[in-house]
Amino acid sequence: MLYSIIYLSLILAPTSNMGQMKMNLEVKGEDYSIYAKTKIVELKNLRASEIEPFIRARLSQYGAVQINDALNMLIITDREPKLTDLVNLVKELDKRKIKNFLRLETAVLPLKNVSPSSVVDVIKERLSPDGFVQANNDLNMIIITDVATKIEEAKRILSLIDIPPKQVMV
Repeated sequence: MLYSIIYLSLILAPTSNMGQMKMNLEVKGEDYSIYAKTKIVELKNLRASEIEPFIRARLSQYGAVQINDALNMLIITDREPKLTDLVNLVKELDKRKIKNFLRLETAVLPLKNVSPSSVVDVIKERLSPDGFVQANNDLNMIIITDVATKIEEAKRILSLIDIPPKQVMV
């Protein structure tokens, strides 16, 4: 492990008495995430949003995966040899032209403070190409069918949007 001591000198704001302060800061361990590399994989047969949850589940603690649906690309970041294994896996799955690789889930999200029809467009633009959203104003809920990561993103967005209006006492 890397043990290092960092000395920081802080000069106080100019006053009549100038002074110095020293602080010892000990950093233990090494950040292995600095050894992570990134590779871009362009898909021909599968959709990036279909395979993204499959790859995300197989990343190490230093890894990340992003998708570009417009260019149908996966951007995978991880440490070697895990990165090479994931890239080879994606290429092999893309070669096989697997039909129905996508695992769609359906979630019903009740709303409390906003009408479903007013937020459905915000959610719709963030779904994958196979995703579907429906607003039910009678029951005050949104029904989303998509991959799990897109549903979680929709939940996060709705938690930011579905807040009670500010009330002002006059």
